[in-house]
Amino acid sequence: MIDGINFTKYSKNKIFNNLYKSNEIFDEEIKDTNQIIFRIPKDLTKIDNLILCYDGQNLFDSSTSHFGTIFDLESLINSFEDQVKKNFLIISVTSNSKRQLQYNPYPTEGDKNFAEDHIENIVLNLYHQ
Repeated sequence: MIDGINFTKYSKNKIFNNLYKSNEIFDEEIKDTNQIIFRIPKDLTKIDNLILCYDGQNLFDSSTSHFGTIFDLESLINSFEDQVKKNFLIISVTSNSKRQLQYNPYPTEGDKNFAEDHIENIVLNLYHQ
């Protein structure tokens, strides 16, 4: 648990034993939820790199993907970590039905910038509760 946000195993599949997902985080402004997915490296004594991603449900497991296709990030990162002898912590945010509002850093004139608010909401929920 981090400041009131609970994390559970991402999947029962042992391939994803180092992945965790948060409970749903409600965004008051857009009235929708997201989850945070953490990918913990094998060696936690030294984290060399941090990767922040959107569309977290499309990164690892096709059963959670909105489109049935994935980046297969776990396999890619595992190979790369072994190759370069570095550790990667991955933090990703799942999308929702308001994805276009949350991800668009260029609102039309007069519109609110929900992308900035979205990032702030995640940070506040993770670190400042």
